[in-house]
Amino acid sequence: GGFGKTMSRIAMAGTWGPIFGLMAVRCMLSQQPTTQLCCLPIQVPTKWYPLILALIFQLMGIDFGMISCLCAGYMYAYFPERLQASRDKLRGYEQGRFAFLARKEGFVALDAAGAAQVF
Repeated sequence: GGFGKTMSRIAMAGTWGPIFGLMAVRCMLSQQPTTQLCCLPIQVPTKWYPLILALIFQLMGIDFGMISCLCAGYMYAYFPERLQASRDKLRGYEQGRFAFLARKEGFVALDAAGAAQVF
């Protein structure tokens, strides 16, 4: 009943922060000067679109998770070298502090991961 519905709402509420963070990175990398604000016939500067949309959402209630992820997204767009860990540092984590996770079944090591560069 009610407990399951409540928990699913809480879980979905937690996804807005990362969505806004990724939106900030995407908009900062966009070549389009303006973007339409949701379904309204209003054009806003693309780099400010996530911030304006977040402000509209904040009118419904303050969500510090959304604000912090939005800040992280803009930081990643402006200062990627400060937020990206080097391959050597990640390899060190796998062999040191997080070695207990690396030994678990299903763990994909850094050298075995074949993901393409996203941003």
